Amino acid sequence: MALLLLLLTALGLLAVGVTLPIVTVETLVLFSRPYSILDVTVSLFQGGEWLIAAIVGIFSLVLPAAKLLVMIALWARLRLGRDVPRRLLQGFEALARWSMLDVLAAALIVFALKSRALTDARFESGVYFFLASIATTALCSFLLKRRAEASEAA
Repeated sequence: MALLLLLLTALGLLAVGVTLPIVTVETLVLFSRPYSILDVTVSLFQGGEWLIAAIVGIFSLVLPAAKLLVMIALWARLRLGRDVPRRLLQGFEALARWSMLDVLAAALIVFALKSRALTDARFESGVYFFLASIATTALCSFLLKRRAEASEAA
């Protein structure tokens, strides 16, 4: 049951992390605008940057949410006494490495904005929720794999 609570916590952290502002951009000290991951994705689509928007959307929104939902389904499968395919668990470990891609992208955006004259940027609370979601998801993946291996051995 603790694993399910961790999975639901990770899902909640993800939802908060993608909707709260991750960065605030200040231009000429007069204009200030916060951006969430969801805002950035929508803005990129609206601006015609479909490839970048798709990459950000897939790696920041779709894959993390899908991964957590599948992990909840696998947790339920284990609770019912069924085995979990080892390949699927290994796939989660590989995906976890890609979860940091969007954090790197956010850091590069802030760096780029700070290096421009008359523009400043700072991280906001959404980044911390998003990072907490990534860390919690990684922990859940580890615990789920360990639990699946234990049930396989039994």
